[in-house]
Amino acid sequence: MAEPLEVNLDIVPTSRFQIIDVSPRVRAQVGDALSDYRRVLYCSHHTTAGYLEQGMCAKLGHSRNQLDPFFRFLQRLFPQNAGYQHDLMHLREELSEQQKEVEPVNADSHLTF
Repeated sequence: MAEPLEVNLDIVPTSRFQIIDVSPRVRAQVGDALSDYRRVLYCSHHTTAGYLEQGMCAKLGHSRNQLDPFFRFLQRLFPQNAGYQHDLMHLREELSEQQKEVEPVNADSHLTF
């Protein structure tokens, strides 16, 4: 049985919505060290990044021609700037006044993932 392996990636998107294949970045960092693992857990600590489950990607053919319409559907389902309570900074008691000034309006991203 393979020992647990942790890989950390710093990813900075260049746009509000971006599909990023993390596989090449992982391989660049650890080579084929993950080949011994049947399952991998991805997480993003308090960001609105999301990971598509492998089965979903397979159903969509790992194709931008299929992924783009899927995400456009989600963007219609959860439109940006739709007045979500999460985006009403003056109601957010868990944030300091300084945090409220820089907190992005991004409830739609949370709902998507």
